[in-house]
Amino acid sequence: MRRTSSTSNMNAGSPRVGHPSTVHVIVIVLLLGHSVLRAWGALRHRRGWDGPGHLVAGISHCEFGTFDMYRVNPPLVRMVAGGLVVLADPETDWRRYDAGVGKRSERSIRGDFIEANGERVFHLHTLARWACIPFSLLGGYICFRWARDLYGERVAILALSMWCFAPNIIAHGQMITPDAGAAALGVTAAYLFWRWLKSPSWRRVLAAG
Repeated sequence: MRRTSSTSNMNAGSPRVGHPSTVHVIVIVLLLGHSVLRAWGALRHRRGWDGPGHLVAGISHCEFGTFDMYRVNPPLVRMVAGGLVVLADPETDWRRYDAGVGKRSERSIRGDFIEANGERVFHLHTLARWACIPFSLLGGYICFRWARDLYGERVAILALSMWCFAPNIIAHGQMITPDAGAAALGVTAAYLFWRWLKSPSWRRVLAAG
């Protein structure tokens, strides 16, 4: 009896796969790995042809409080990106800014922005990309939470791993285009709405809204 008791005590004190502390460590490691991949990719990979346009549009949103530039896409992601760049005090040239109907002045202003900042534009664009890392971290965490609520912790870790190392998430997540941000906030909205359907309350309806 004593042997059994001591063995059971040892088993109770040792971490298991489903132990909360073990799960938390795995989640943190996966999210950190995802962040490192995104940060490195943002530093090393090319900007993409539409990146500078999104960046100058995000800066204009922050400086002027208007959403005229790049109005064909939602502004939140590029506002976050542009907000951090504004703090770095970039050179701007708004002479060709045109808020007229059907005008796409970001196409011309992005060239002026690159010319005004020279090689520093690479650093500014990297800052803008790093500012958007929290969007994909949120998406990964929500995938973990939703899968855990449905199927348990093992499936939740699998879901988080699939998000963190999905080529599309890594590729678009290191851009300042709205794709990864829309995916992350879309799954967040769906998860909060699902929680409200399961157990309606004013707190959950406000979160879902």
